[in-house]
Amino acid sequence: MFKCLECKTLLPLDEKNEEGLLVCPQCTGQFHVEIFPALLSKEETSEAQSILNKGESTCFYHSDKIAVKTCDHCGRLLCALCKIPLSKHTLCPTCMAKGKDPSSAISVLKSHTMHDSVVLSITALSFFFGPASIVISPIIYFLIIKNYRKDLGLVPRGKWRYWLAGILATIQMGGWSFLFISMGLG
Repeated sequence: MFKCLECKTLLPLDEKNEEGLLVCPQCTGQFHVEIFPALLSKEETSEAQSILNKGESTCFYHSDKIAVKTCDHCGRLLCALCKIPLSKHTLCPTCMAKGKDPSSAISVLKSHTMHDSVVLSITALSFFFGPASIVISPIIYFLIIKNYRKDLGLVPRGKWRYWLAGILATIQMGGWSFLFISMGLG
């Protein structure tokens, strides 16, 4: 349901017209509504199942629920309610909470490589290696192309580091090109 912004009447979301407008029958106000697809999804969510047979494994936190996964950090058995998918790993609520404390951060959260920062660092350091930057600049282009579409971590980050590394590598290549051309013409 959606509440009319003017008269506060509850409106059903499935009665949009062909232009995507929702019209309030009470005050005839028109609203453009875009709905997150999962809101209207008919898929069933995974619910924790109760134990049926006596020998089944149970959740560490819920002794009456069937274990469906294990925590990748501590190994606890988890039901569908307790499992927390994180990237390619599954964590329990306790390990996830430990990850919030920097002094006890778990390796799953810390092991993610920030490829954009690595590429930018290599680019910045290559300015100090003089002639080696002739070889390093093409490697930087390769790393940018290879890693540009990779996940940048748990917290969304911009791709500006890749762009800055590419600009700096282009400046290096341009500088070396200018040096070689001027030496050949001089």
